[in-house]
Amino acid sequence: MDKAFEIAVYKDDTDLFDIVEQMQLEHYRTGLIRNKEELHRRIKSGEMQLLLFDENMNDENWRLGIKTLSKIRRYSNIPIIVVSSVKQDYVKIIALNSGADDFVERDCNSLELSARITGQLRRYHQLRSTKRVYRVGALALDAERRIVSVNEREVSLTPTEYEIIKLLMENKGQAFSNEEIYERIWHMSAIQPENIIAVHMNHIRGKIEPDPKNPIYLKVIWGVGYKME
Repeated sequence: MDKAFEIAVYKDDTDLFDIVEQMQLEHYRTGLIRNKEELHRRIKSGEMQLLLFDENMNDENWRLGIKTLSKIRRYSNIPIIVVSSVKQDYVKIIALNSGADDFVERDCNSLELSARITGQLRRYHQLRSTKRVYRVGALALDAERRIVSVNEREVSLTPTEYEIIKLLMENKGQAFSNEEIYERIWHMSAIQPENIIAVHMNHIRGKIEPDPKNPIYLKVIWGVGYKME
């Protein structure tokens, strides 16, 4: 590969790398990484815009995988999609809490995987021409610079977290259901989205709320969904 790649596949004990290369997603280049040292170096170099984290998440592997996700999130906001054969909800939730933007089962349809990759890349690269700044109390979102801050302190967010906050701040006071949030952010039909939305909301609260257990910005409207007020 003569140029930096944009989509990286980490570990790849399966044929995931070949599948992604065949997708030819908007001419994105794809690279395969097989060890953690190379993974962290590539991310820090800025050579990639999306990571497919191909991890078994079985036995002790899931603990090592979660540790790697958490480490990446300490220095990068690159979109991360975990691809795994695991089906236990608690592992999926832990992965999302540790920094993954999405979790896809390894036997999913290639068209679904393609749609999820495209959606994450779209959010990562989308730059708004508007100069509007949205505010909810001390919480501010600068749509032009794609920056969210609390008390003028910038908050580190994943692309998915940013888009969720933007949706709610653009529509301050309006409640959105789990299904509406999922369909607007992931751009696909929602099938039991409660867990993935709840994980992202908890993660967002931990970053923007003075006391996540008593949120003042991101509110739950029981029986309806979420809103900013």
